[in-house]
Order: sequence, then C-alpha cells, then structure tokens
Amino acid sequence: MKTYFFAAVLAGTAIACQPEMDLSNPNELTTESYYKTGEEVTNAVNGAYNMLQRNGGWGRYMFFIINGHGDDWDFTYKASAGEKETPPICNFTYDASNRMVYECWDDMYAMVYASNLALEKIPGAEATDELKDRLMGEAYFLRGLAYYQLGQLYGEEIPVLNSTPKTRDDFYAPSAAPGVLYKQMTDDFSMAADLLPLRSKMYADPANIGRAAKGAALGYLARSCMNRPIFEQGQLSDWARAEAALKQIIESNEYQLTYIFRDNHTETNENNEESLFEVQFFNGSGSYNDQVGEDFIESWGQSDQSTWREQEIGQKDGGDNTNWWNMMPTLRTQDEFEENDPRHFQSLWCPYGARYRLQNDRWVTFDKFFPKGKKDPDWGKMFGCRKYCADISTSDWESGINDRLLRYSDVLLMYAECLIELNRESEAIPYINQVRERANHQMLEYGKADTGLFYTEGPGSLPTVEDLIASNLTLNGIEINTLRRALKHERWVELFGEGLRFNDLLRWSYNPNDPDQATVLDPLKNKQGEGVGFIAGKHEYFPIPSTELSTNPNVKPNRAN
Repeated sequence: MKTYFFAAVLAGTAIACQPEMDLSNPNELTTESYYKTGEEVTNAVNGAYNMLQRNGGWGRYMFFIINGHGDDWDFTYKASAGEKETPPICNFTYDASNRMVYECWDDMYAMVYASNLALEKIPGAEATDELKDRLMGEAYFLRGLAYYQLGQLYGEEIPVLNSTPKTRDDFYAPSAAPGVLYKQMTDDFSMAADLLPLRSKMYADPANIGRAAKGAALGYLARSCMNRPIFEQGQLSDWARAEAALKQIIESNEYQLTYIFRDNHTETNENNEESLFEVQFFNGSGSYNDQVGEDFIESWGQSDQSTWREQEIGQKDGGDNTNWWNMMPTLRTQDEFEENDPRHFQSLWCPYGARYRLQNDRWVTFDKFFPKGKKDPDWGKMFGCRKYCADISTSDWESGINDRLLRYSDVLLMYAECLIELNRESEAIPYINQVRERANHQMLEYGKADTGLFYTEGPGSLPTVEDLIASNLTLNGIEINTLRRALKHERWVELFGEGLRFNDLLRWSYNPNDPDQATVLDPLKNKQGEGVGFIAGKHEYFPIPSTELSTNPNVKPNRAN
C-alpha cells in the first residue's frame, strides 16, 4: 500500500504547475510520532521481548549453540545428513560462516537495539512514573540479557552499544575494550533490580505474567558475577557480590520449588512459583504447517510465537514419528544420574524409563541403544530429551513450551556454590538438600508416560548430600567425595538441557580454588572419541560472524576466528 500511495503522489505532482516533492504521510507511524503514551512505550519494550523468540533466540538456534558445546549434548546421525550446522557446534569444528553463529549474533544485537530504543523513548512518554520505572527496568534487564548471551558466546571484545545509532558512523561501532562489556552488563542488571517490582506485584496483573521482575534481574546479576572470568578475561569470579544478590532472592520469599520437578518443563505449569524468567512461546494459528506457509520465527509472517525445540531434541526419529531429531543427550549425561534419581526418567528418554506415545496411539519406551557405527562402542549410544518436550509424538513441527531461563533451584545451587567459595560449606548443605529432597517427591497421576515407574508408586530414595558424599559413589569416573564435587553433580542432573553446562565447566576451569581446575574440561577435549574436540585458547567462544567482519571494519576478530 505504501508503494501505491507514493505512486499516486508522484502522479499528482507531475500534473501540478509547481510540484511539491517534500511530502509526508500524516498517518505513517515513525519513531518520532510514536512512543508518546504508556501503551506505546509498553509496545516498545514488548519489541525487545520478541527478540527472544526469534530464530537466533530461543525459537531455534540459541538452544543448540548454548547446549552443544557441553559434554551433556551431542549431534545425531540425522543432523549429519540434514541440519549440517549442528555437528560443528557439538564437535568444535564450526567456522565464522555457520548459520547458528551469525543468527544468534544478529538477533541478540536486535534485542540490544530494541532495548536501547525503549530506554530512549520511555522517559518522554505520557505515563505514570510507576509504569515508566517498571518499563525502564524491563528494558535494562533485556539489554543486560542480550549482552550476557553475546558475551558468553563471542567474548568480551564485541561492540557495546548503549544508544540507538544517530549517525552513519554509529552503525560501525568498534570492539569494546576489556572490562567494558562486564561493567555494562552488571550495571544493566543492577539498574533493573532497582527499578523492577517484586514478582508478586508484577504478576498481580495477569497481563504482566511472564515479564521480568526484580528476582530475574538479581539472578542474572549473580550469574554474571559468578561467570566473570568468561566475560572479563583474567578476572576472578565475584563470589561476594553474587552471594548478596542471591540472598536477596531467597529472603524475598517470592519463589519456591514446585512440588514436581517435571512441572518446570511442560506447557501446563508455566510461569510457576519456581520460575524467575521464561521465554514465552505459544503454538497457535499461523504456524508453518498451516496453509499460510510462513513462520513467525523465520519471517515474521504470522504471530505464531512457537519454538521448534520439541521437534529437534525429543523422541528418536523413525517409524511413525516425524521428529527431525538433530541433537541428543550424551552417554555421560545418562551415566551421571544416580540409580534412584526420579529426574533421570523425567529428563531423558532412555532404556527402562518413561514411555511416549506415537501417532498410532502406541505407548513405547526408548528401550535400546542405537550405535552410530563409530569405532568407540561407548560413544554414539542414543538417547532422547524429555525436558521441554511433550510425551506425545506429533506431526506439528512446533511447540508452545516455554524455555525456563532461570529457576529457583538454580538460585539455590548458585547460592550453595557461593557459600562453598566463601568458606561457609556447612551453610551450603541445606540448599543442596532442598533440591535433592524435591526430586524425591512422589509423582501423583501426572500422566500415562510415567505409569508404573518407581517415583509414581512412592517417593524417590535419593540420599542427602552428606550421605551421598559418605557413600563414595563414582559417576563418570569422578568420586563424589567432597561438597564441591557433589554441587557440580547436582547442577548437572538438575539443570541438564537448560544451557548452563558449558559455562559451568568454564567457570570451574578458571577457579584457582577448585582442586579439579586442571581436569574439568578434559571430557570436551576428546568429546567423540576421535580426537575432535575442545582446544583451550580457541574454543571458549564462537568466532565473530564473517558477515559482521566483512561489514564493520571496526570489529576485530576474536581468538576463535
């Protein structure tokens, strides 16, 4: 319609005696005419939230790129033949032209732009101070989150922008100096924590359920401080600042563990009492499978706002199951669960575990290993991921299950880690035990998939963390004989598949207080039994995308380039 409008204008001026070419459409929305009311600046912040659902966000590729590097995930034979971006992510053979590498970069910087635009427009809007403060807090949080993702993926020497471009030169921002990214990110989370209301106040209005509240900002501030060596090379984790932020969350009494662990990974109990922040998804009309033929994530053609997660990590592909199945849990993940840990069968599709329903209404188990023909017989045994997946195989490519970016169980385990590092081990034990105790809760009438499994017929029998240490249990070749090792084990089995494992491994490898510092990354160095894997000094980060390097002369390559 815009094309037709300007064609009509040009035709009219050709007839006039004195053409007036400097015309404007009074009905056209611009960044100057919009953002005047509370509703309009709310929409500006919503625009930043929407970037989380993009293809380079959690709509598709972010899950692969933050999980694929860890020792808990591997690619499948289906990806080797189909989605060829996935195997290089998992085996550290990617380059700067990998689609996942550049789409995550693009969409996180789009979130930076949207957040900056909102921060510039909110102060001048006609709205209450309370609304403006809240929206400013959300925008600060979302910008900090974008920089958190960019920093963990590409390192600290990336452009750091705190305003929208005003001149042509602004589009060619230089790589930041050391320390700038970390300061900007932690400043954003601190500002957000000061401005945002508590979750109970935010969620009092049902329309605001899912928005970031104070707890989310404090949680990401703590994560940033704990992972400081990743965001600011050569610096140590700031355990004291992280502990203080996490203590605020715990003492706020705004959050608690759900009774059932699985309630954190399904579509039926989203934004629950355990959730501090989620990426919101909705699998509605207008999806790829409809006659419209467009997907919101790929083209912004329809507001379907769904994710392809379930299609790509869930039940194995084959038979009457239509999944693509591009990435799967590793044998190490399978072997990390204690024998009677209910989270095992609630997190993985694996032998002797829960059942899923095929499209012909048959309930089946993932009841055997599927060797990939590699020389190492222990590598390539295949498992499916149950987290973030329904228990039913479906022909729908998409899912509406939210990604939980920050849960209260993670807060408890981060707090315990901080206490360990601050030489307060005895204080850390109860927080680890809270997480283990919840895992033991009996699952009552949850669904047919779990029928007959031990945790539906009575509570689980996981021991306390003290008894676990006393048992000298060995998992994946590591004896769980100290509280530090027990904490690492607990993070793996509780938070598997939530994008945290690789950062955990890096953080521990940078920690001079950790007796296992020198060996913690060893499982990544020969990840697939064929000498392909992590190289220190190169693979801590992904390369700066080749599209960015060829466009912006002021951006420097990083160590991975």
